Amino acid sequence: MSNVFNKNWTSDYIFHEDINCVPDHKRNANLSKPQIIDKYDEGVISVSDLYIVYVIHVMTFANQYQIWEYIKWWGKHNNEIPLISSDNMENFGNRLEALCKNSFIRRYKFKNIEGKHRDYFYVTANGYNFLKRKLYFKGSYDEFLGAAPLQEVLKYLSNNEILIQILKKTNVEHGYHLESKPVFSSHVQFFDKLVRENITTYGFFIIRKEDSKHKILLEPFRPTFDKNHYSKSHMDAVQEGRFAFIKRYVADYIKVNNDPSGLSIIYVAENMEAAKQLATTIATFDNYMRNMIYISVDKTIETAGLIDTFLQLREKNGKPILSAATLEV
Repeated sequence: MSNVFNKNWTSDYIFHEDINCVPDHKRNANLSKPQIIDKYDEGVISVSDLYIVYVIHVMTFANQYQIWEYIKWWGKHNNEIPLISSDNMENFGNRLEALCKNSFIRRYKFKNIEGKHRDYFYVTANGYNFLKRKLYFKGSYDEFLGAAPLQEVLKYLSNNEILIQILKKTNVEHGYHLESKPVFSSHVQFFDKLVRENITTYGFFIIRKEDSKHKILLEPFRPTFDKNHYSKSHMDAVQEGRFAFIKRYVADYIKVNNDPSGLSIIYVAENMEAAKQLATTIATFDNYMRNMIYISVDKTIETAGLIDTFLQLREKNGKPILSAATLEV
């Protein structure tokens, strides 16, 4: 197995008792609708700022670096949309601050397990309504997005680290426009016929090439949770529900396509201990499904890229063994 797995990687986005997540009151504002419209009409907020809002919406929750990297990637693949220049991080940070102060997005601050300061942003209802009105955006929005439990927010932030690395390796000209399906979205819904409800993904890629289409589901696996609000049995049941959904999604995909080769599942673990715990569960899955599943830790991908930084269960002497793997995109 690759040496990268011998290091005790721990995610920046692991839940812990001293995480101290709070809104950034110095930046966040609650302007009235007429005030917000005036700010846009006066040029305080520009159309390029709205595309920043769109990128945040695509990722659901994201930190400054993740948003910046997404904008940089998008700029390389589309010269028709007026994106902000991604050459200057300070200027980019100023635009995020302006969007906060004019009620298009909100910023929260927290500390990682090492005590280092981290942040994340999400789109307000005002920001979403501007996407609809000014950019003709037709996607959905959750008005109670800001009420999401922090442990759920951290899952999106963790997935974004994998997202950024995959985007860097994706050189597909996919006609990325607001009116077409994006290459990635963190909140695609699938109707689960068994439980009779819509299940929302944490990350869903569609990588289109000339003669093929590859789908990638990003699914977090994070055993840590807020013990002051939830019981272990409750969280175990939630996780079992996610496993069951993935199994049914894969079964439906194969039923329709008669071939599993166009689909990959990436489980994003919070550390190597969680990755090994997850592998024990996946070892009980059918062999064809194990071959579709990749496991990694977000910190591993963030640090070392996509080459030999995933784990897969492969048959050896009749037993599933964890082996290093590379995700081809």
